[in-house]
Amino acid sequence: MIAVDVHQHLWPAEVLRALERRTDAPYARPTAAGWCVTLPGEPAFLVDPLEHDVGARARDVRSAGLDRALVALSPPVGIEALPATESTPIIEAFNAAASALP
Repeated sequence: MIAVDVHQHLWPAEVLRALERRTDAPYARPTAAGWCVTLPGEPAFLVDPLEHDVGARARDVRSAGLDRALVALSPPVGIEALPATESTPIIEAFNAAASALP
């Protein structure tokens, strides 16, 4: 039997850097403790980049005894509500990072 976690969110550095270029929510700003992410209608929160490193995530999945994990950009980011010119760089950044997962 294959063990799969079907609910993991991934905040790769590429996505955070894409969000850093934005002035309106959703956006991200680097801080000494990680990245502060602000989403539309949500309180700001901190993302620890070490918890979202693609290689570290793959190792964590294996060490948890899982065969696979389904990762996604968190829906509250609201990418689908942005115009394509704004959403495409973020989606491409996520897909590039996710494709590096084994």
